[in-house]
Amino acid sequence: VEEMHEAEGVHAVELSKANWDSFMAEHEMAFVDMFAPWCVWCQRLAPTWEKFAKEVYETKMPIGVGKIDCMANSDLCREQKVMAFPTLRWYHSGK
Repeated sequence: VEEMHEAEGVHAVELSKANWDSFMAEHEMAFVDMFAPWCVWCQRLAPTWEKFAKEVYETKMPIGVGKIDCMANSDLCREQKVMAFPTLRWYHSGK
């Protein structure tokens, strides 16, 4: 997976219900961007979020950096009680 992200230049892991639990189990600390593609503030944040994720990856910080498209993954965002976009949330031990 790491090689795929490096090759594509994508460092923020795209999260969904399918990989949420494994991502949280793999990372004691995680920072997640929950966004909507139509949201102008989310669009403006996206390049900065990716740059942040790249920096975390390159410096080998023990933090998982992820992002969730809440339009494509509305169930997951509802479970996480996302009320506005973008929502940036810090998780420690999955909470």
